[in-house]
Amino acid sequence: MHAGGDVAHPGMYPLTANMMTVDVIKMAIPLNSLKNLVPTAVAAQHLKNGDDVRLKIGENGQGAVTIEPIPAPEKIIMGIPLDINTMGVSDLCLVSGIGPKTAKRIVEYRQNNGGAMTPEELQNVEGIGEKKYKNIKMHF
Repeated sequence: MHAGGDVAHPGMYPLTANMMTVDVIKMAIPLNSLKNLVPTAVAAQHLKNGDDVRLKIGENGQGAVTIEPIPAPEKIIMGIPLDINTMGVSDLCLVSGIGPKTAKRIVEYRQNNGGAMTPEELQNVEGIGEKKYKNIKMHF
């Protein structure tokens, strides 16, 4: 997971079980004194692999926290698994072995089968045989 914004040590941090947003902010060390974090629900949220936590500290010491997913290209470089259920055609094309036609078929398969799929279901997509699946499954 990544921490950034108004912190002394922005960068990647290892994710441990039950790690919360506030834990990452403490590790990255806020640049200024924090009175509180808002929204409170986000500050207490459990993080998942691939999250990007951003801190913005106002003049009043209030810290605004946002959590967004790390972009797909960065996840690929870092070896972080991709979420096949949220990726669009352009992100799928970033995976070596998946071109625009196959990416479009993956999105269509997902949409036609309830909006979610498992990585194993990639084998049900036209154009993804056993060999291609073996080459791309490590990304999911």
